[in-house]
Amino acid sequence: MENQNPEQIAKVIVRGFNNPNSWVYPPSSITVLASSDGLNFEELSKVETAASVGMGAQTFELKLKQGAFRFLKIKAVNHGLIGKGNPGAGYPAWLFLDEVVVE
Repeated sequence: MENQNPEQIAKVIVRGFNNPNSWVYPPSSITVLASSDGLNFEELSKVETAASVGMGAQTFELKLKQGAFRFLKIKAVNHGLIGKGNPGAGYPAWLFLDEVVVE
């Protein structure tokens, strides 16, 4: 049965991957939005990331404004076109996200 009650949420953790040699880049930004009714969402947290983060698995933690919510939206924006001098230059980067933790 679906939980109809709002939940206190303190943070969202998103895990992704960075391997520019394989055209895989972290998102350029991650935004967490929340709603009590599923229609009207407000931005709770946003993080801008950098392609220069370490290689391999990456963890992005977004601390949220205080509140209780029923619905979450998580938006991860693709890196975009790969820059000159990198493998795959001029082509769109791949975005790999494999885990979202809500606490």
